[in-house]
Amino acid sequence: MGYAFDGASVNALKLQAAKHGISAEAEHRRIFEQVLVGPERRSFSAVLAEMPDVGRDADFERMQGEKGYISVITVGELRCGIELIRYRGDIL
Repeated sequence: MGYAFDGASVNALKLQAAKHGISAEAEHRRIFEQVLVGPERRSFSAVLAEMPDVGRDADFERMQGEKGYISVITVGELRCGIELIRYRGDIL
């Protein structure tokens, strides 16, 4: 397959290849594979299971609310969990 790229794209590809210590052709193949195949998908529960056991149990106690039990978690904790999932390549 042959494609025409502008000079800026070719230069960016060569720079990225040099950073990875491979040829521009190998970098081109690596990018295509990464985009088309992508990383292995993991389930949300698998990512959660890998999270370190930190904090106190009381931090995650369930409280009785008007419509049943609710889990108490701070916005910061939720944000950290979401960022961890994004970093690990899960669904979010």
